[in-house]
Amino acid sequence: MNSDPTLADTKPPLYWRALRLRNLRPNGWQRAVLVEGVLAVAVVLVLADVATAWTLLILPVASALLVKGHDVLAGLLLGRGPARHR
Repeated sequence: MNSDPTLADTKPPLYWRALRLRNLRPNGWQRAVLVEGVLAVAVVLVLADVATAWTLLILPVASALLVKGHDVLAGLLLGRGPARHR
């Protein structure tokens, strides 16, 4: 265990907490691509009139669902299974 109090008091990033990730730990650049990158792609598609305005909502949600699904699958493959709260 680490005895550094500054590391013990830090909370996980919002992306991890919002998706309740148990097995995956995406680092900073991966979170940037998954959040800001997907949102930027959605904005460009909408502004280019290639997609509807719903794309602004659907693409980030689809990306989050894929990450959560990958987290659950990684837990199943590691033999941990989904975490259960009591």
